[in-house]
Amino acid sequence: STVKMTNCTIKNNKTTGDDDSGGGGVYTFMGTLTMTGCTITGNEAATNGGGLNVEGTTTNITNCTFTGNTAKNGGGIYTIKTDSYPVVTISGGTIGDTDTDKANKATGSDGNGGGIYVGEDCTVTLQNDGSTGCTITGNTAQRGGGVYVKGGTFKMSGSAVVTPATGSEANDKGKNDVYLVTGK
Repeated sequence: STVKMTNCTIKNNKTTGDDDSGGGGVYTFMGTLTMTGCTITGNEAATNGGGLNVEGTTTNITNCTFTGNTAKNGGGIYTIKTDSYPVVTISGGTIGDTDTDKANKATGSDGNGGGIYVGEDCTVTLQNDGSTGCTITGNTAQRGGGVYVKGGTFKMSGSAVVTPATGSEANDKGKNDVYLVTGK
């Protein structure tokens, strides 16, 4: 299937349960998803992908904002391989915020990827939307507050940026950093 979302807000949704309870805001399985100018905020998933759970889907995100989403893994965005390999391209927009209640959070005791979780055999690219790059800022997790790369491919180009924590938070583990699993 092909789904297009334009200038919409997905807000304050919640999944419950243990197994297939990902995608608090949006859950996509196979096909193609295109999001433009959307706000995904305040959503919660019992497992993965508080804002967006991508399973085997080609996903294009342009000038969207992901804030205040929570999940055990992938507070903002979670990607995982199914029968096909997800390819996620994020052009412009913001994932997270420096205001603590607007940061995306991976909340599990071993939670990974506050902003983005990149699963094995997944590809996530941050790039310019034509003028500005994607910004990842203020997110938290046990590992990879900004981005957690389990075994996939994470690319950045243009003026895309993962903003490091500053001040007293600069030495805190999991404060908007990029974490690569050992050997990757």
